[in-house]
Amino acid sequence: MGALQVQVRSRAGGWVTFPPLTVDMPPASVANHHDGRREVIVFYCYGDHSIIEQSRAGVDVEVGALREVRSTDMIQLARLGPGESYEQAVRARPEPDAPSMLVRWSHLE
Repeated sequence: MGALQVQVRSRAGGWVTFPPLTVDMPPASVANHHDGRREVIVFYCYGDHSIIEQSRAGVDVEVGALREVRSTDMIQLARLGPGESYEQAVRARPEPDAPSMLVRWSHLE
């Protein structure tokens, strides 16, 4: 059964690795502030593949560690099979001078 590995490039140049998401876990998300808009990137593991999607319009509510995303405009950024990765620069804070971070999603076998 596969898993989705999420990593963020550190300022020192290495990768910070988070515990992998598996099929029995809920989707995870990260906010991306792009061109003055707040976008939510949602990622799921389905076992044999993983999906990375971006919500460009809709509502998301965050309470503690839980986030619910209801979208009217989901765009699939990547469908990852075993051994495949997808990278994207993400700005997690809304300030125009906030630094971007490089996020890498990899589907593990």
